[in-house]
Amino acid sequence: MNKNDIEKINVYKGIIASNNTRIANLNNSIAEIERSYDSLIRFRKSVLTAQDNVHSITDNQKKYLSSVKSIGKNNNLAKNYGNGMSETLSGFGTKVVGLALEGLLLKIDLKLSQYKNSITSAEGIIKNLKSQSLNYKESMQGLKKK
Repeated sequence: MNKNDIEKINVYKGIIASNNTRIANLNNSIAEIERSYDSLIRFRKSVLTAQDNVHSITDNQKKYLSSVKSIGKNNNLAKNYGNGMSETLSGFGTKVVGLALEGLLLKIDLKLSQYKNSITSAEGIIKNLKSQSLNYKESMQGLKKK
């Protein structure tokens, strides 16, 4: 091996070491993203449960309200209560809660998609860095055989 070959080998070793550091950093990033992804999946399940609970409660209240309305035919107090509750259950507040939960789920799904894309991108970079390092190792072997 001549001096030029030794210099090339040293450059290749430096590139390989740099690639290994980048791969380690990317693997750490992937692990962190996966933890965030898992946490967000758990939170999404909580939001879905809350959404189901809101629907359940509203449905139960509507069933109760129908029995109050039947009493309301003969009782002004029950009639007024039934009308007020009917307005509440189908009113602005109930719709806002439903839309807020839907909006939250959309934001969560968008973030989950971003996490998946980040992981896929990092895995692609890792694959390229490993391939590049392998090529440099093969080049070093060729230079050493001279």
